[in-house]
Amino acid sequence: MLRPILRRAMRAIGVMAVVMLPLGPAVAADPAQTIKQSVDIQVKSDKDAARTQARIAQLADQTAELLGEYRLAIQQLDRVKIYNGHLQKLVDDQEAEKADIQRQLEDFSVVEQEIVPLMMNMIGDLEQFIELDMPFNMEERRGRVQRLRAPWTEFPPMRAVGAHANEDISGEDVTSHGNKIADA
Repeated sequence: MLRPILRRAMRAIGVMAVVMLPLGPAVAADPAQTIKQSVDIQVKSDKDAARTQARIAQLADQTAELLGEYRLAIQQLDRVKIYNGHLQKLVDDQEAEKADIQRQLEDFSVVEQEIVPLMMNMIGDLEQFIELDMPFNMEERRGRVQRLRAPWTEFPPMRAVGAHANEDISGEDVTSHGNKIADA
């Protein structure tokens, strides 16, 4: 039983010798100096740890702030994408409407070319209907057909249109000018 106790004591002395050996003769000579050095080392270590912790806290705050800015930027990017999608839809709709208007303009030129012959055919059909109808106010009805035919076939001389100084008719087409000049 003595042997294990002795072994433990020897180990403790060996550990103390190993710990005290690097400190050298100064430790053995002045224990107050050793305690002061230990306290100074501990104080320096605590100050370094406090500075390190302050730097960690600062970096954590910066990281949190940057993360918040990043999330805000992502939200703004999503909003901009939605807005751009909306604008693209508007532009697409406007392009489609523009193409439709262009097609209508092209169709209008065809209709414009066909309207005069159509009107002449319709006036001819009306005239034929009147001639085949009962002789009821024939002269009045023929006069109406002639008045219908006149804007499509009878044009006044351009000299008369240009010489007329009535500003009420200045924005109208040549045929209506001619009719108003003839009536004046």
